[in-house]
Amino acid sequence: MEGKDVVLVKNLEEEFEIELYGTITEESTQPILQQLKMIKEITKETVLNNMKLNPNYQEPLPVVKFNIFSNGGSMYHTFAITNEILKMKEMGVYFKAEVNSMAASGGFFILMCCDERSVTNDDFCTLLYHTVQLSLPFGNGTQHIADIKRYNKMLDNYKDIIVKSSKVTKEKLDEYDDKDWIIDVEEARELEIINDHIEE
Repeated sequence: MEGKDVVLVKNLEEEFEIELYGTITEESTQPILQQLKMIKEITKETVLNNMKLNPNYQEPLPVVKFNIFSNGGSMYHTFAITNEILKMKEMGVYFKAEVNSMAASGGFFILMCCDERSVTNDDFCTLLYHTVQLSLPFGNGTQHIADIKRYNKMLDNYKDIIVKSSKVTKEKLDEYDDKDWIIDVEEARELEIINDHIEE
């Protein structure tokens, strides 16, 4: 991605759009993080400006839409993206996600970190969940135990976000600690993994 300018794209509804296509790698993550950083700066400026304005004249905070077609990839790069999403949600940024065909593994987790989740076409879309796949460094016994504890805490946090964002239970996720959970759109709507049909 060196030598290419990262451009923020606004659609007709005044949403910032970010494309998450293909495998999540260092190369594909870099421009996404740059876009999120730009939107974060816009958010900070908007918040500061709003503090000076009458509530009736304050500007709305940004809305970000992820267009997702991803089979997953590096979990550490996935976390780099979701860390920014979660931080920006704390600032008041609203996130949408639309899945076209597939959101698997890390792509599924990025989907679940967004507030509003939809699919492009019900008939040709698959979601896939499995547990975090991380490589633990080799070390002595004490270090290895510490690494396992850190991994388990990260896994619990990973599951908590999914549980809090939907009707999926932790017990359901625990069933898939060692296998894939392939989810069709009908089941995803029943569990509010896809939640664009829910009236606020």
